[in-house]
Amino acid sequence: MLKNKNLILVCFLVFTLFLNDRTFSKEKNIKKEQKMKNKIAFVMQNNLWIANPDGSEQKQLTQTCDVNEPSWSPDGKSILYVSGRKIWKYDFATGKSDKFIDMPGYCISPSYSLDGTKIIFTHESNVWDYFLGQNRTEICVASADGTDIKVLVKAGETMMNYPKFFPEGEDIVFNELRTEKISSYLATYNLASRKVEYLNSESGWLRPDFSPDENFLVAGWYNYEHGGELRMIRLKTLGVVKLIGTTKGCQYTNPSFSPYGDKIVFEKDFFSSSKQTFLSYGIYVMNADGSGIREIIPDASEPDWLQLVTGE
Repeated sequence: MLKNKNLILVCFLVFTLFLNDRTFSKEKNIKKEQKMKNKIAFVMQNNLWIANPDGSEQKQLTQTCDVNEPSWSPDGKSILYVSGRKIWKYDFATGKSDKFIDMPGYCISPSYSLDGTKIIFTHESNVWDYFLGQNRTEICVASADGTDIKVLVKAGETMMNYPKFFPEGEDIVFNELRTEKISSYLATYNLASRKVEYLNSESGWLRPDFSPDENFLVAGWYNYEHGGELRMIRLKTLGVVKLIGTTKGCQYTNPSFSPYGDKIVFEKDFFSSSKQTFLSYGIYVMNADGSGIREIIPDASEPDWLQLVTGE
Protein backbone atom coordinates (compact mmCIF):
# COMPACT_ATOMS: atom_id res chain seq x y z
CA MET A 1 0.00 0.00 0.00
CA LEU A 2 2.85 2.35 0.86
CA LYS A 3 4.53 1.59 -2.45
CA ASN A 4 1.31 2.45 -4.30
CA LYS A 5 1.06 5.77 -2.46
CA ASN A 6 4.67 6.58 -3.26
CA LEU A 7 4.09 5.69 -6.90
CA ILE A 8 1.01 7.93 -7.02
CA LEU A 9 3.00 10.76 -5.40
CA VAL A 10 5.85 10.41 -7.89
CA CYS A 11 3.41 10.38 -10.83
CA PHE A 12 1.71 13.48 -9.45
CA LEU A 13 5.03 15.34 -9.09
CA VAL A 14 6.11 14.39 -12.62
CA PHE A 15 2.77 15.50 -14.04
CA THR A 16 3.01 18.81 -12.12
CA LEU A 17 6.51 19.44 -13.46
CA PHE A 18 5.27 18.63 -16.96
CA LEU A 19 2.45 21.16 -16.65
CA ASN A 20 4.79 23.80 -15.24
CA ASP A 21 7.22 23.24 -18.09
CA ARG A 22 4.41 23.50 -20.61
CA THR A 23 3.16 26.69 -18.99
CA PHE A 24 6.66 28.18 -18.87
CA SER A 25 7.25 27.32 -22.52
CA LYS A 26 3.92 28.89 -23.45
CA GLU A 27 4.80 32.04 -21.51
CA LYS A 28 8.15 32.23 -23.27
CA ASN A 29 6.47 31.91 -26.65
CA ILE A 30 3.93 34.61 -25.76
CA LYS A 31 6.68 36.95 -24.61
CA LYS A 32 8.67 36.27 -27.77
CA GLU A 33 5.61 36.93 -29.92
CA GLN A 34 4.79 40.15 -28.07
CA LYS A 35 8.34 41.42 -28.52
CA MET A 36 7.90 40.96 -32.27
CA LYS A 37 4.89 43.27 -32.18
CA ASN A 38 6.88 46.46 -31.67
CA LYS A 39 9.60 46.19 -34.26
CA ILE A 40 10.92 48.25 -37.14
CA ALA A 41 11.92 46.56 -40.39
CA PHE A 42 14.60 48.31 -42.42
CA VAL A 43 17.38 47.91 -44.99
CA MET A 44 21.05 47.94 -44.01
CA GLN A 45 24.02 46.66 -45.99
CA ASN A 46 21.49 45.84 -48.74
CA ASN A 47 19.78 43.26 -46.53
CA LEU A 48 16.58 43.00 -44.48
CA TRP A 49 16.88 43.72 -40.76
CA ILE A 50 14.58 44.28 -37.78
CA ALA A 51 15.19 46.20 -34.54
CA ASN A 52 13.44 47.71 -31.56
CA PRO A 53 12.06 51.25 -31.99
CA ASP A 54 15.10 52.65 -30.16
CA GLY A 55 17.46 50.88 -32.59
CA SER A 56 18.51 48.15 -30.15
CA GLU A 57 18.46 44.38 -30.73
CA GLN A 58 19.24 44.64 -34.44
CA LYS A 59 18.83 41.34 -36.28
CA GLN A 60 19.72 40.53 -39.88
CA LEU A 61 17.10 38.39 -41.65
CA THR A 62 18.47 37.93 -45.20
CA GLN A 63 21.81 37.37 -46.90
CA THR A 64 20.83 38.37 -50.45
CA CYS A 65 22.54 41.79 -50.59
CA ASP A 66 19.66 43.01 -52.77
CA VAL A 67 16.74 44.13 -50.58
CA ASN A 68 14.48 47.17 -50.90
CA GLU A 69 11.12 48.42 -49.68
CA PRO A 70 10.28 46.17 -46.69
CA SER A 71 6.62 46.10 -45.66
CA TRP A 72 5.19 44.31 -42.60
CA SER A 73 2.15 42.06 -42.77
CA PRO A 74 -0.53 43.39 -40.37
CA ASP A 75 -0.24 40.28 -38.15
CA GLY A 76 3.54 40.67 -37.80
CA LYS A 77 4.22 37.15 -39.08
CA SER A 78 5.99 38.11 -42.30
CA ILE A 79 7.64 40.93 -44.24
CA LEU A 80 7.31 41.60 -47.95
CA TYR A 81 10.29 43.13 -49.73
CA VAL A 82 11.69 43.70 -53.21
CA SER A 83 14.71 41.82 -54.52
CA GLY A 84 15.72 41.53 -58.17
CA ARG A 85 12.72 43.75 -59.01
CA LYS A 86 10.36 41.00 -57.80
CA ILE A 87 8.39 40.72 -54.56
CA TRP A 88 9.64 38.30 -51.91
CA LYS A 89 8.23 37.27 -48.55
CA TYR A 90 10.19 36.57 -45.36
CA ASP A 91 8.32 34.22 -43.00
CA PHE A 92 9.22 34.37 -39.28
CA ALA A 93 7.88 30.86 -38.63
CA THR A 94 10.37 29.28 -41.05
CA GLY A 95 13.07 31.95 -41.01
CA LYS A 96 13.18 31.75 -44.81
CA SER A 97 12.39 33.93 -47.81
CA ASP A 98 10.49 32.85 -50.91
CA LYS A 99 9.67 34.62 -54.15
CA PHE A 100 6.08 35.75 -53.63
CA ILE A 101 4.93 37.67 -56.71
CA ASP A 102 6.73 36.97 -59.97
CA MET A 103 5.16 38.17 -63.21
CA PRO A 104 6.57 39.64 -66.44
CA GLY A 105 7.95 43.12 -65.81
CA TYR A 106 9.19 44.44 -62.51
CA CYS A 107 7.05 44.33 -59.34
CA ILE A 108 7.90 46.84 -56.60
CA SER A 109 6.54 48.79 -53.61
CA PRO A 110 4.32 46.12 -52.00
CA SER A 111 1.93 47.03 -49.18
CA TYR A 112 -0.84 45.17 -47.32
CA SER A 113 -4.37 46.37 -46.70
CA LEU A 114 -5.06 47.00 -43.01
CA ASP A 115 -7.12 43.80 -42.67
CA GLY A 116 -4.35 41.77 -44.31
CA THR A 117 -6.57 40.34 -47.07
CA LYS A 118 -4.99 42.20 -50.01
CA ILE A 119 -1.61 43.30 -51.28
CA ILE A 120 -1.14 46.32 -53.52
CA PHE A 121 1.99 46.94 -55.59
CA THR A 122 3.48 48.72 -58.59
CA HIS A 123 3.96 46.75 -61.81
CA GLU A 124 5.71 47.55 -65.08
CA SER A 125 3.15 47.85 -67.89
CA ASN A 126 3.57 47.47 -71.65
CA VAL A 127 2.96 51.20 -72.25
CA TRP A 128 6.15 52.94 -73.37
CA ASP A 129 7.16 56.34 -72.00
CA TYR A 130 9.22 58.12 -74.66
CA PHE A 131 10.35 60.84 -72.28
CA LEU A 132 11.84 58.45 -69.69
CA GLY A 133 12.76 55.74 -72.19
CA GLN A 134 11.03 52.99 -70.22
CA ASN A 135 7.64 51.38 -69.75
CA ARG A 136 5.10 53.20 -67.63
CA THR A 137 3.71 51.67 -64.46
CA GLU A 138 0.33 50.37 -63.35
CA ILE A 139 -1.02 49.55 -59.90
CA CYS A 140 -2.00 45.96 -59.20
CA VAL A 141 -3.77 44.19 -56.34
CA ALA A 142 -3.45 40.57 -55.23
CA SER A 143 -4.93 38.36 -52.54
CA ALA A 144 -2.92 37.87 -49.35
CA ASP A 145 -1.39 34.65 -50.67
CA GLY A 146 -0.09 36.40 -53.80
CA THR A 147 -2.68 34.95 -56.19
CA ASP A 148 -5.65 36.47 -58.05
CA ILE A 149 -3.59 39.40 -59.40
CA LYS A 150 -5.58 42.17 -61.06
CA VAL A 151 -4.75 45.57 -62.54
CA LEU A 152 -6.33 48.20 -60.30
CA VAL A 153 -5.15 51.42 -61.97
CA LYS A 154 -4.14 51.10 -65.61
CA ALA A 155 -1.06 52.79 -67.03
CA GLY A 156 -1.83 56.26 -68.31
CA GLU A 157 0.17 59.36 -69.08
CA THR A 158 2.09 59.25 -65.79
CA MET A 159 4.34 57.00 -63.71
CA MET A 160 2.70 55.64 -60.54
CA ASN A 161 4.46 54.25 -57.46
CA TYR A 162 4.25 53.66 -53.69
CA PRO A 163 0.55 52.69 -53.55
CA LYS A 164 -1.12 52.26 -50.16
CA PHE A 165 -4.65 51.41 -49.12
CA PHE A 166 -6.49 53.97 -47.03
CA PRO A 167 -7.12 52.34 -43.61
CA GLU A 168 -10.84 51.82 -44.37
CA GLY A 169 -9.88 50.15 -47.66
CA GLU A 170 -12.18 52.13 -49.99
CA ASP A 171 -9.44 54.26 -51.58
CA ILE A 172 -5.74 54.11 -52.31
CA VAL A 173 -3.09 56.81 -52.32
CA PHE A 174 0.01 56.78 -54.50
CA ASN A 175 2.75 58.98 -55.93
CA GLU A 176 2.10 60.13 -59.47
CA LEU A 177 5.08 61.34 -61.49
CA ARG A 178 4.24 63.56 -64.42
CA THR A 179 7.15 62.79 -66.65
CA GLU A 180 7.04 65.88 -68.85
CA LYS A 181 7.57 68.09 -65.77
CA ILE A 182 9.36 65.57 -63.50
CA SER A 183 6.86 66.50 -60.78
CA SER A 184 5.50 64.09 -58.15
CA TYR A 185 1.96 64.48 -56.79
CA LEU A 186 -0.11 62.69 -54.14
CA ALA A 187 -2.99 61.07 -56.00
CA THR A 188 -5.94 59.05 -54.72
CA TYR A 189 -8.03 56.41 -56.45
CA ASN A 190 -11.54 55.45 -55.37
CA LEU A 191 -12.21 51.74 -55.82
CA ALA A 192 -15.94 52.25 -56.39
CA SER A 193 -15.96 55.25 -58.74
CA ARG A 194 -12.56 54.46 -60.32
CA LYS A 195 -11.73 58.14 -60.25
CA VAL A 196 -8.25 59.58 -59.72
CA GLU A 197 -8.12 62.78 -57.65
CA TYR A 198 -5.37 64.74 -55.88
CA LEU A 199 -4.89 65.59 -52.22
CA ASN A 200 -3.53 68.99 -53.24
CA SER A 201 -2.09 70.78 -56.26
CA GLU A 202 1.49 70.99 -55.00
CA SER A 203 4.23 68.81 -56.49
CA GLY A 204 7.31 67.37 -54.80
CA TRP A 205 5.66 64.72 -52.59
CA LEU A 206 7.51 61.52 -51.68
CA ARG A 207 6.35 58.17 -50.25
CA PRO A 208 3.31 58.52 -47.88
CA ASP A 209 2.02 56.66 -44.81
CA PHE A 210 -1.22 56.78 -42.78
CA SER A 211 -1.63 57.30 -39.04
CA PRO A 212 -3.35 54.41 -37.17
CA ASP A 213 -6.36 56.62 -36.34
CA GLU A 214 -6.85 57.33 -40.07
CA ASN A 215 -6.78 61.11 -39.50
CA PHE A 216 -3.35 61.96 -40.88
CA LEU A 217 -1.02 61.20 -43.75
CA VAL A 218 2.71 61.83 -43.43
CA ALA A 219 5.07 62.19 -46.39
CA GLY A 220 8.35 63.72 -47.38
CA TRP A 221 8.46 66.70 -49.73
CA TYR A 222 11.40 67.82 -51.85
CA ASN A 223 12.22 70.77 -54.10
CA TYR A 224 15.54 70.85 -55.94
CA GLU A 225 16.08 74.58 -55.33
CA HIS A 226 14.95 74.74 -51.71
CA GLY A 227 15.53 71.30 -50.18
CA GLY A 228 13.49 68.76 -48.27
CA GLU A 229 10.77 68.78 -45.62
CA LEU A 230 8.69 66.22 -43.72
CA ARG A 231 5.00 67.12 -43.80
CA MET A 232 1.71 65.92 -42.35
CA ILE A 233 -1.69 66.27 -44.03
CA ARG A 234 -4.87 66.35 -41.94
CA LEU A 235 -7.16 64.24 -44.12
CA LYS A 236 -10.45 65.86 -43.01
CA THR A 237 -9.37 69.39 -43.95
CA LEU A 238 -6.36 68.63 -46.20
CA GLY A 239 -4.39 71.16 -44.18
CA VAL A 240 -0.60 70.73 -44.36
CA VAL A 241 1.74 70.99 -41.36
CA LYS A 242 5.55 71.01 -41.58
CA LEU A 243 7.03 68.55 -39.09
CA ILE A 244 10.59 69.25 -40.28
CA GLY A 245 11.27 72.56 -42.01
CA THR A 246 13.11 73.06 -45.28
CA THR A 247 16.64 71.62 -45.21
CA LYS A 248 18.91 72.37 -48.15
CA GLY A 249 20.53 69.29 -49.71
CA CYS A 250 18.45 66.84 -47.64
CA GLN A 251 15.27 64.87 -48.09
CA TYR A 252 13.13 63.02 -45.57
CA THR A 253 11.46 59.91 -46.89
CA ASN A 254 9.88 56.55 -46.01
CA PRO A 255 8.03 57.81 -42.90
CA SER A 256 6.08 55.27 -40.85
CA PHE A 257 3.85 55.77 -37.80
CA SER A 258 4.22 53.84 -34.54
CA PRO A 259 1.30 51.52 -33.58
CA TYR A 260 -0.26 54.19 -31.35
CA GLY A 261 0.47 57.04 -33.76
CA ASP A 262 2.49 59.02 -31.21
CA LYS A 263 5.83 58.65 -33.02
CA ILE A 264 7.15 58.57 -36.59
CA VAL A 265 10.22 56.80 -37.90
CA PHE A 266 11.79 58.06 -41.13
CA GLU A 267 14.87 58.06 -43.34
CA LYS A 268 17.08 61.11 -43.75
CA ASP A 269 19.09 61.42 -46.99
CA PHE A 270 21.69 63.89 -48.19
CA PHE A 271 22.60 64.79 -51.75
CA SER A 272 26.09 63.65 -52.78
CA SER A 273 27.60 66.03 -55.31
CA SER A 274 30.28 63.54 -56.30
CA LYS A 275 27.79 60.72 -56.95
CA GLN A 276 24.94 63.00 -58.05
CA THR A 277 22.38 61.06 -56.01
CA PHE A 278 20.89 60.92 -52.53
CA LEU A 279 22.60 58.76 -49.91
CA SER A 280 21.17 57.78 -46.54
CA TYR A 281 22.35 59.41 -43.31
CA GLY A 282 20.35 56.86 -41.37
CA ILE A 283 17.02 56.19 -39.68
CA TYR A 284 15.53 58.67 -37.22
CA VAL A 285 12.53 58.71 -34.90
CA MET A 286 10.55 61.66 -33.56
CA ASN A 287 7.30 62.51 -31.82
CA ALA A 288 4.28 62.90 -34.10
CA ASP A 289 4.34 66.67 -33.58
CA GLY A 290 7.88 66.89 -34.99
CA SER A 291 9.70 67.24 -31.66
CA GLY A 292 12.36 65.00 -30.11
CA ILE A 293 14.19 64.03 -33.31
CA ARG A 294 17.00 61.54 -32.77
CA GLU A 295 18.97 59.08 -34.86
CA ILE A 296 18.44 55.42 -33.97
CA ILE A 297 20.21 53.48 -36.76
CA PRO A 298 23.01 55.10 -38.81
CA ASP A 299 23.69 54.07 -42.42
CA ALA A 300 20.28 52.38 -42.73
CA SER A 301 17.22 53.14 -44.83
CA GLU A 302 13.58 52.37 -45.71
CA PRO A 303 12.10 51.83 -42.22
CA ASP A 304 8.63 50.33 -41.73
CA TRP A 305 7.06 50.26 -38.25
CA LEU A 306 4.87 47.24 -37.52
CA GLN A 307 1.30 48.48 -36.95
CA LEU A 308 0.43 45.85 -34.36
CA VAL A 309 -0.31 46.82 -30.77
CA THR A 310 1.28 44.66 -28.04
CA GLY A 311 -1.23 42.32 -26.49
CA GLU A 312 -3.46 41.91 -29.56
